[in-house]
Amino acid sequence: MPKHHHLLSVSASKMDLYEQDKTVLQNSLQLTQAWPSTSTPPDTYSISFEDHNDIKDEVPPLRHQIFLKQTIPSLSLRYFKKEQVVPSPLRFYPDTILSSNPNTNSLFAMVPEPYTQEGWKCYIHPEGLKYYYHPQHRVLTDANIQVPLIYARIHSSMNEFFRLCSNRSIDLPPSYEVVLELDDQDYTCGYYVVDNDRQTVFFLEPSYTPDLGLPDPASIDNLKLQLQGQYWKHVEYFPSHRSATKSSEYTLIAILSHAWIDGATSKLSTSPHSPEACKGFLEILKNFTGKSEQEAYRTCIIGRLMDEFIQARYINLYGEERGARLANNQSILPTPEPKSCSLYEITSVVLLRQPERELDILNNLWVDKIAYTASWRQFIRERIEEWKNVITIV
Repeated sequence: MPKHHHLLSVSASKMDLYEQDKTVLQNSLQLTQAWPSTSTPPDTYSISFEDHNDIKDEVPPLRHQIFLKQTIPSLSLRYFKKEQVVPSPLRFYPDTILSSNPNTNSLFAMVPEPYTQEGWKCYIHPEGLKYYYHPQHRVLTDANIQVPLIYARIHSSMNEFFRLCSNRSIDLPPSYEVVLELDDQDYTCGYYVVDNDRQTVFFLEPSYTPDLGLPDPASIDNLKLQLQGQYWKHVEYFPSHRSATKSSEYTLIAILSHAWIDGATSKLSTSPHSPEACKGFLEILKNFTGKSEQEAYRTCIIGRLMDEFIQARYINLYGEERGARLANNQSILPTPEPKSCSLYEITSVVLLRQPERELDILNNLWVDKIAYTASWRQFIRERIEEWKNVITIV
């Protein structure tokens, strides 16, 4: 089977985009309408391109062929981009600082925009990364569409996505969002679809967990937990164009409250955070007042914490008929018997079995190859105190 059997081809030309006139770019980079605008959104969107027989002419020419491929939020390239900026001296004027529209500044008034991204809105993540959202088509990308070539690739990938929906008669859920992420290494465009109502991500064709970098699930319900965690990772990465619901916030508060009490009353809690951390998170959530300028930060925080707790549920087989991990020292996976070593046995006897006690502690901290941060930090603190006492005695 071909290496890229799961990739979806996007029609492209070999014409050099960089040699296109700016006027041609301005006229050609017009987003094809996938469906008419309506005041009331339907229950599902049936995508049809029957009335757009000239859609190929709408796609800007590209130098390389692009492919759509499945991806997930946790495989995002956002933290691995190698873009560099060289600061330089800049002369500026009073209205450069005071004007709300940088295109009207005296310094830049004569510098036109290379093209207009019709229908797109720009947002800034609380960490500082810009991303773009098309409200009508509900497409998100953190690619810099201010660059004509990058915008052309996003435009082509988006058209191909909706053409695939039309060809396969796929009805998208009413709360869907599509995320497109370009990869410059192999001229591909990763995509995934979000269902905000069901709090999950999905794709337009069959998927295989190893291809997506997902761990092997124990069941369909266990897989759904993984995809729910990916959904909240998506919310963390794109928090500025929509707010997390109050229902989600209340759910997170309940999860944190239980984790706080569970960790405070038991050393075997399966919470990914310590009781002190959970208490701090609850205080932070209570400090949000509902003001609009806080919403991106609030949504990002809810997304990150929900992702971490949902992933903990997946690891601990939450809700499974059998095998759910209820304590952090409980093994639920097949574990091979450790091999005995005569040298270790002799050494342990000489040292009054202290190595065995330390090994038992380490094994309990690394059950099923899982380390809980709170338990591990407590172990390190105890060892440091022990070493200090030994040094003091010596």
